[in-house]
Amino acid sequence: PVRLIVMEKPIARSREELELVQRVIADEEERERIFFLSYYLLEKALPLNMLCSYNAGYEKYLDVEDEYLAKNWRMVIGTLLRAEVVIHEGQDARRWIDADGGQLYETFLHNVLIASLLVGRPCRWDDVQLSQTKDAQVESIELSATSLGASIRLSQKKGVADGEKRRYARFVFSDGEVEADLEEQRATVRLDKLG
Repeated sequence: PVRLIVMEKPIARSREELELVQRVIADEEERERIFFLSYYLLEKALPLNMLCSYNAGYEKYLDVEDEYLAKNWRMVIGTLLRAEVVIHEGQDARRWIDADGGQLYETFLHNVLIASLLVGRPCRWDDVQLSQTKDAQVESIELSATSLGASIRLSQKKGVADGEKRRYARFVFSDGEVEADLEEQRATVRLDKLG
């Protein structure tokens, strides 16, 4: 079995731990086994993360076009109806990805964490249906569920052709929509009703 090094923020709590992390990262074979749990939330989905939490510490990393809307959109966008997170990527050369559960824990975890920003933790989801398929080229994980009346659809694929690559999150509300482009690292709030 392949042993993984799982990292979460903060990556070190002391100088000694930081030195250990630096030694591991410097070793190419060891570095291949590192899995960063929430990097999508702190990198690719940071604008969406900012909208959901409005953490002032993130401001220096982002360009916010409408600060008032960014801070107050939840008051006027209505009820959440649908949540969709799609991450379809090319081949992944890391060896441990092919181990049992590799894709589920590596990439699909990001779909779940991003959806959780607005639909709550998975332990509160209902009607959960999970399917996993793999052919010669593409490995796919699909999940559908409901949470607080909203439908959830998560889709993760590895090994897709360039023209089929997609990375986005879309949350549809009764009075608008929030969309995050995980490739461009941008989030957009659209309101149907201004009020």
